[in-house]
Amino acid sequence: MGPVPDEHRTSRGLALAMLLPALLGGTFLRLHDLSAKVLHSDEGVNGWFALRLFETGRYCYNPKDYHGPLLYYADLVSFWLMGPSDLSLRLPGALAGAAMPLICLAFLPYFGAVGVATAGALVAFDSPQVYFARTAIHEVWLVAFTLGLVACGVAFARSGKGVFAGLAGGCLAGMFASKETAALTVVALVGACASALLVPKAPGDGSPARARGLGEAAAWLRVHRGALTLGAAVFLAVTVALFSSFGGCWKGVRGFVEAYGFWIDYGASGRNQAKDPLYFLSLLGDSWLAVGLGIGGAAWAVVRRDRFGIFLTAWTLLIVAAYSVIRYKTPWCVLSLSLPLHLLGGWFAGACLAVVRRRGAPRLAWAVPAGVALLCVPTFLHAVDVNHRRYDDPEVPYVYVQTTRGFRELVELVIGIDRAGDHRGQLQVVNVGLKNPLRWYMYTAGWRWNRVRYEKTPPEPDRLRADIVVCDHAFLGRIRKALGDGYEVRSFPVRPGSRASVLVRTPLFEAWAAARGEDGRGAAPGDASRR
Repeated sequence: MGPVPDEHRTSRGLALAMLLPALLGGTFLRLHDLSAKVLHSDEGVNGWFALRLFETGRYCYNPKDYHGPLLYYADLVSFWLMGPSDLSLRLPGALAGAAMPLICLAFLPYFGAVGVATAGALVAFDSPQVYFARTAIHEVWLVAFTLGLVACGVAFARSGKGVFAGLAGGCLAGMFASKETAALTVVALVGACASALLVPKAPGDGSPARARGLGEAAAWLRVHRGALTLGAAVFLAVTVALFSSFGGCWKGVRGFVEAYGFWIDYGASGRNQAKDPLYFLSLLGDSWLAVGLGIGGAAWAVVRRDRFGIFLTAWTLLIVAAYSVIRYKTPWCVLSLSLPLHLLGGWFAGACLAVVRRRGAPRLAWAVPAGVALLCVPTFLHAVDVNHRRYDDPEVPYVYVQTTRGFRELVELVIGIDRAGDHRGQLQVVNVGLKNPLRWYMYTAGWRWNRVRYEKTPPEPDRLRADIVVCDHAFLGRIRKALGDGYEVRSFPVRPGSRASVLVRTPLFEAWAAARGEDGRGAAPGDASRR
């Protein structure tokens, strides 16, 4: 895993200065107007678990249907500091994503300053990376800790210091506490290390482990077994702490192991998310710069027999193959595929600069960073367009069953009806088939846990009668027939191909409309219908 030659190494201060635009731009992309996008249904589920943890102090890992506990504890801290809101729910993940370019500094000896800045910019401006960092889901934590694991692993391989082994163990625990697919990343990383060690060492290539093959690598591991034991201990301690809910639910530790039985079955069957083997390749179109630089880097690594380049190339190929074979596919998993491409692209940029300098063309040396900077401009602008304007546009391939911005009108109507008049908190509300993310919005608006009765399908008429009924539009006909006259109906978009309806007792609706200075006939948001 050959570092950039000594004469071409750059100071950490200069590397940080070159990385600064990516840090600032990536932070802006992730934090600006973070609450603009309506919560995805999955965010509603994650937010609900975080809310219950915040309110009750209790959480127990369920290996059958939900992912790891780290997201909920990160949100718990955010709720303590800011209170529950869309912003505080998403802020921890957004900050984790914004910090990822900074972690790329760990690769300075192998990338050089230009390579570090390139890798940081690719991560910072990559539109899917930004999009899902602005979404309260587990994947951003998985890739952030993956990057941390590789960075700490490189630092440990170079120095042999136990502190880096301990940090690597903590990052590994963070990966598994984020999502079960961490196992795929670990398998890919192990395979990538083996691939790099099996490649004949090129002249002048000084790898961190100084290993000429698996035999010397094994000897190196024996020498550092104390530090590796420390890393394993940190991994076990953090894993047990998180999955046991810090001692509050010990069956969660057993669930950590049991989870792989469920998720192996889901991966093989596809469950409700089966997709074509080439699905993820189609999502990488928005990462075109990383793909282009990555292909160049892979070719150069093979030609030069550079072990670090081979490691990044093998990691990319193995993780793409693993996710392509598995039938269960969701778009946010593309982050695990694009991450090694970003690093490979950064390594290639650094290698190109080193070649130019070795050939005695210092004036041409600026062409590499200038060219990368120019190519990053359209990627940044595209990230702005997708994440700040088209965040609910189904034409964007990774905007997947995203709740549309029109859903806010439904929330405003239900909350407004409740707040009008002197009946606040006393209205009966039934929700049929539309739990998430509406449940989150009701609670963060101040509603008690038991204010709403949730039904998966329309119940018997005597259980359906309420002051407000919110339902999936598919149930509207049955519900209107059961309720009879006396309700005002409004329809709202939820997500592509899905709508919701709100039925409000006519006197309540008219009182609310009058308080707004409207006549109650078609004045409210949504598509009007009166019965």
